[in-house]
Amino acid sequence: MYRPDLIYEVTSVTLGNSFALRPCRESTERIVGVYGRALRIFPAVRLHAFNPLSNHLTDLISSEEPEQIPSFITHVKTNVSK
Repeated sequence: MYRPDLIYEVTSVTLGNSFALRPCRESTERIVGVYGRALRIFPAVRLHAFNPLSNHLTDLISSEEPEQIPSFITHVKTNVSK
């Protein structure tokens, strides 16, 4: 059962757990932009924190509308992977 008063941790790993996300300024700016766009598209989602590492992303999120969370995560994963 989803509880909107809780913050949930979501971890997404790269394909094969490879080190696909380069730790550089360009990658960081792109990832921040992807999260910003996702938050505009899915306004009910609250992003409390995120941590992009070279082989996975970790998000701390909550939402008053839990049905937006899967779409938010899909948007982030799809656009970070491009």
